[in-house]
Amino acid sequence: MSTQEFGEYTVSTYRFTDQHTLTVAHETRASRELPGNGGTRWLQYGSTEQAEAEALVLAQCMTRKHALYDTGFCGTKLVIDGPVDLADRSVVHDAIADVLRRHDGALYTGCDLNTTSADMREVAARYNCVLDSLGNPAVDTSTSTGSGVFAAMMTTVQPGERPSVAVHGLGKVGGQVARLARNAGFEVSGFDVRREAVENVGATYVTEGQLFGGGHDIVVLCSLSGVLTEELAQSLQARWIVASANSPFRTPEAQRIVEERGIHYLPDYIANSGAVLCDALEWRDPDFYAGLDQATIDGYVMRTIQSRALGVLAEAVLREVTPETVASRVWSENIRPVVPA
Repeated sequence: MSTQEFGEYTVSTYRFTDQHTLTVAHETRASRELPGNGGTRWLQYGSTEQAEAEALVLAQCMTRKHALYDTGFCGTKLVIDGPVDLADRSVVHDAIADVLRRHDGALYTGCDLNTTSADMREVAARYNCVLDSLGNPAVDTSTSTGSGVFAAMMTTVQPGERPSVAVHGLGKVGGQVARLARNAGFEVSGFDVRREAVENVGATYVTEGQLFGGGHDIVVLCSLSGVLTEELAQSLQARWIVASANSPFRTPEAQRIVEERGIHYLPDYIANSGAVLCDALEWRDPDFYAGLDQATIDGYVMRTIQSRALGVLAEAVLREVTPETVASRVWSENIRPVVPA
């Protein structure tokens, strides 16, 4: 195991096979009273250092989400680095459970890219610090996340407007955004490496180049982190970017280019918070949560996110600053020190 400190965050990496490591990044203040919460992502990175860097950035994103929505959690993220096509996933389940056990109730996780609810059930059977709606199979938190992203997107739409919407990444989250946008009567296009994922939700398939350069009113990013490079930022044709993918800009310069070109950006930690709202409700009142259905949860998530997004956008217009400037101030103010009992 290796451990590094980065200001208010701790990043630890464990090797559990010859080809796999598990990195956990969390706020140093994580405790049983203020647990860290964040999903487990599984990708093959170019190096352990890249996996550790992503874990840290994503934990910081989780801090922003939890503070902005006052969930009672602080930020954490688990990142597995190694081949995803592992024949025996039990070794992964063991590794995740072992890390959670080491933190003795101070960290909770759930599924993210390339991990599933089935994986989380296996982890929970080993050590039950998992929040993935396992106590209520009627609710899919990824669907709720997509509903929340759509609600956030709707705050950028003027009354009576029928915008063209392009969705990058049509998994569970992006698919739900596309379905709800089509149901609202919008023109919806999409790109995914699986063309059938676009067609299955009734969207029009476009190439990646057509999605970013096609002049759509709203581009919704529901795929990987770091999608928007500086080159793409220079050529992107859109009125709004709504982020579901955490940390969508490859570099700060890419974000600066977008802002200077007058393209509006609604940050991921505003729009992509459906799962953490579900997690907070499940953690605080598991018996109540167990009796809810998908429609009720989605309604709760959509109203909560829309209310927060509208407040951020209203103040951004008032002060003539970006939505991220307002949101960053709000979440900074909401991070309160832990006072010993």
